Amino acid sequence: MYIAFIGGHTEHEEVFFTKSTNQGSSFNKAISINNNDDFSFFGDIAAKGNNVYITWRDSSLDSSFETSHVFFKRSTDNGKSFGSIKDFGVGGGPQLDTISNNVYIVWGNGDGNIAFRASTNNGANFGSTKILSNDGNSGGPQISSSGNAVRIVWVGSTSGNSDIFFRASGNEGNSFGSIKNLSDNDGGSEEPQIISSGGKVYVVWSDNTPGNRDILFKKGVD
Repeated sequence: MYIAFIGGHTEHEEVFFTKSTNQGSSFNKAISINNNDDFSFFGDIAAKGNNVYITWRDSSLDSSFETSHVFFKRSTDNGKSFGSIKDFGVGGGPQLDTISNNVYIVWGNGDGNIAFRASTNNGANFGSTKILSNDGNSGGPQISSSGNAVRIVWVGSTSGNSDIFFRASGNEGNSFGSIKNLSDNDGGSEEPQIISSGGKVYVVWSDNTPGNRDILFKKGVD
């Protein structure tokens, strides 16, 4: 069992990692993943086989604390040690998913759009960044993969209110289909979550279109 979390002083928070090898009965001493003097905000954690992947954001590269970067780190020995930090550039809200040897990361970049990168060798290196949205006002991405498919949802605004948008790849993130507006209503749609299995995709989000804040659901089939 692997756990990552934010901890430390109120003016100096880091990403910590700990693991249990006895089904949660006890845990190892927590270690710092990024070990810096700036504010860190946890993103996501995933594991596959002997590999553990962690992503987060912090302002360690900008002393003004105004610009956060998205970072990634991996372990190939079940969390005993971690490799070097990879910097994916300005942004926040990183999320990741892994399947087979592939690692996918999605985040909101500095231009207010959704960015995506993929690795096909367990996070050793990543391909170029793909920009998935184009409204300059997108964030809160979530990702789910199944087989060769990668599905991503996020919150965006193209008509004055926030909607839930969706985009999918059927070839391990090499290319993506068109953007779909899943909510497409007059209210405010927020906080999407997505999960997929085979050709089926399930999305939920918070929405005030019914007159009060409710949870809406949509199912897709490839």
